[in-house]
Amino acid sequence: MSFQALGEAVDIVAGQHIEASLYSSEPIGSAYLTGPADFGETRPRVTKWTSAPKVFAKASDVLVTVKGAGVGKSNLGCDAAIGRQLMALRPKQEKVLQSYLFHFIRYKEQRIAGLADGATVPGIGKADLANLQIPLPPIGEQKRIAAILDKADQLRQKRRQAIELLNSLTQSIFLEMFGDCKRWSVSSFGALAAEAKIGLVRSAAEIGENFNIPYLRMDGITSDGRLNLSSVKKTHATASEIQTYQLIAGDFLFNTRNSKELVGKTTVYTGPSGYIYNNNILRVRFTEAVNSIYVAAYFRTDEGRRDLEARKSGTTSVFAIYQKNLESMLIPLPPIEMQNRFAERITKISFLRNSLISSQDAISGFFSSLQHRAFTGGL
Repeated sequence: MSFQALGEAVDIVAGQHIEASLYSSEPIGSAYLTGPADFGETRPRVTKWTSAPKVFAKASDVLVTVKGAGVGKSNLGCDAAIGRQLMALRPKQEKVLQSYLFHFIRYKEQRIAGLADGATVPGIGKADLANLQIPLPPIGEQKRIAAILDKADQLRQKRRQAIELLNSLTQSIFLEMFGDCKRWSVSSFGALAAEAKIGLVRSAAEIGENFNIPYLRMDGITSDGRLNLSSVKKTHATASEIQTYQLIAGDFLFNTRNSKELVGKTTVYTGPSGYIYNNNILRVRFTEAVNSIYVAAYFRTDEGRRDLEARKSGTTSVFAIYQKNLESMLIPLPPIEMQNRFAERITKISFLRNSLISSQDAISGFFSSLQHRAFTGGL
């Protein structure tokens, strides 16, 4: 398989900055893409228009992010003006197919990101892209390789979409069973908590693979309310600390300190025994009047989110919802039998979602293998 510099196979078109006052969400003038915030799964979503366009991309291009935190992110092209965060790779038709080029750029995403320099706003230049070495088999072979990768990527996307649908199903079931919650009696969060305890403080030096106790931190709670044990580190703990801070199935976990967007994340612990948790997490065990899965779902309703938002306090980078402020939050209380039925349905959905996530990981691994084989002559 022969390799060439990417700059020999494509023309590289650099986007240019347009002042914010010269574009808007009104569909007047030319479509305008500012950066990767406009990217979709494979093609951009146009949400801005400008009457003062400078540089245009084409639908037959491949767009690459070249400035900011998203350096290396890519999408298929779009007939639109492009800002300085983007460059358009315009295939020379006799050299490279758009679909083949797109898969190659996605395969090289981490490599491209690694080329970025600049402490405040990382970025890459035209030369960084032009000097990338791309394997260029005949056009017919490029078409065959791209078709294989397209099919594999479609499978990956469908599985991801199925997971997203399951994520939204919890709130749909909540609304179906409980409505807007105004018809139920209420109780304060504090009155429903039989026990509430902040976790253990551990310094960076006390966390690592040299220790043997799994230590759940705030990244173990996802923004959509799942428990994520994949990034759990380990620490030390005495027998007394383990007894006091161990997690058991059904524990309600609340992230008390984080960025403004993420503080207040909740989940219900469903993992194995032997885990303890850190001081940015509040562990709550409720009275028999309420089911922890129901409470976690209520916290993610619009009403629950608004209430939590009003309880946030902090600085520019760190916000908190303190236990004393959380205790006065009012929780609607449907009959416990209804809460338990809801929890049973959500548990089944969670099991299915976890199965899909496991298979999604396997599919992603398979896709990465296909990418490697495709661009090293093994496919």
